[in-house]
Amino acid sequence: MAVPDAVRLLADQLEVYLAVFYPHMPAIAREAIVGRYALRPLKGRLPVVAGIVTSNHARHEFTNYELLLDELSGRGIEQHRKKARSLVADDLNRIVKEWCRGAPVSHPALGAIRRRYKRIYGHCGRECRTG
Repeated sequence: MAVPDAVRLLADQLEVYLAVFYPHMPAIAREAIVGRYALRPLKGRLPVVAGIVTSNHARHEFTNYELLLDELSGRGIEQHRKKARSLVADDLNRIVKEWCRGAPVSHPALGAIRRRYKRIYGHCGRECRTG
């Protein structure tokens, strides 16, 4: 499936943001996050979107969340999802905190990155709002 140009631009902005504010994130994780975002972009401010997609990826790929979901599958789907999330919360926070270690509090290019993301997202229409 081809990724629309506007979505590719948004994904590029996300990639820059992740590189700056999650400097210790493994490159393979950053590539996976950006690739998934390109296929199913989220609506929202860049820092919020980055936090959501980073936490989701880390939860599924760097904790035992999936294993816990399987073990808890006898309960209602929402109940076992909440329980599994609570059980991996400390690990998830530790992982994301490590990835953020050394990130600048602010960055000279941050304002430009955020403005560009907002402008592109505002103009790209339906193609950016899948999912």
